[in-house]
Amino acid sequence: MQGYVHEGYVLKIFDESLWLAKWNIHDNTKNVIALPWKHRIRNQCFVEKINYAKSKYPYLMKVVKPYNRILPVISRNHIRKIFDPYEEAKRILRNPKSYERTVRDLVMLIISEAGIDVDDIGVVHDSAHEPIIISRGKSLAYKIYNAVRRLFFTTNLFYHLKPETLFDVEKHDIYVKISNKVLKSLYSRKYLNGMFGTIFYTIRLLDDSLYNISDIEVRSFGRVTLIAKILDDKNSIFYPSKYSVEVTSIAEGSFRAKFVSEIVAFNEGFREAAWEGSEVLVQGVLEKVIDKVNDREYYRVSVGFSKDLILPLQRQHIPLYA
Repeated sequence: MQGYVHEGYVLKIFDESLWLAKWNIHDNTKNVIALPWKHRIRNQCFVEKINYAKSKYPYLMKVVKPYNRILPVISRNHIRKIFDPYEEAKRILRNPKSYERTVRDLVMLIISEAGIDVDDIGVVHDSAHEPIIISRGKSLAYKIYNAVRRLFFTTNLFYHLKPETLFDVEKHDIYVKISNKVLKSLYSRKYLNGMFGTIFYTIRLLDDSLYNISDIEVRSFGRVTLIAKILDDKNSIFYPSKYSVEVTSIAEGSFRAKFVSEIVAFNEGFREAAWEGSEVLVQGVLEKVIDKVNDREYYRVSVGFSKDLILPLQRQHIPLYA
């Protein structure tokens, strides 16, 4: 089965089960990293999906060096069909099913406000899942992000998620106990997860970076807890999201943490979580990244796979973009 895939493409494999391609590092000619989709999983969070894959599809689990984790890796030989989210968006706009009409209205609003083409946006959706809107490319991402921000202020159709409407924060891969007051503050600056009318939605913006599995190597140096200052937040809207940082204090973990220049979040909960100039409390895994494409090495803290955390130490919040 040929065809390029990235985050948002749905794969049907040999047993007719469906899997959602994840992130931007694959070996597109041979293998695709993906998580179960539309399976009977109690909780649709990352940990539950990984545990389900381990129990039901142990032969798919492999060590993936760019993520330094054991993840499901699907061989191209096992893929029977690929569902393109960009084609799905066109179908929904042209001929929506009854439960897709609100999704159609959401997509049309974003396209109109952002001034982008129908071909620039994809949708992953069915009657049992909230819609995931996909777009790839930095210039498109900033247009969409700013458009959604404006729609929050110029219409009464968009709402921030609040503790009473967050249902289960583990669905956004937050596995630590956080008070409702802090959650309300954290989600009050989020525009890429929210409510449109009566439906929850997620927008996943992908940057232009494309890697093969062999391009990136990651080495782990254990868990760390530290305080860092955000130097640049412009890449925090992407999926996965990245923050350029300067470490100001190390509470726990390797001395190498003082060399950390980046925080990367692989989950929804810590996207749009902090802003330039703020100080954040970070708990995660210290990693050394060897980027063979750009010939650079650097240290980062990876969050989102376990009991990790990115929390601003200030209560006030500042929008990402004016």
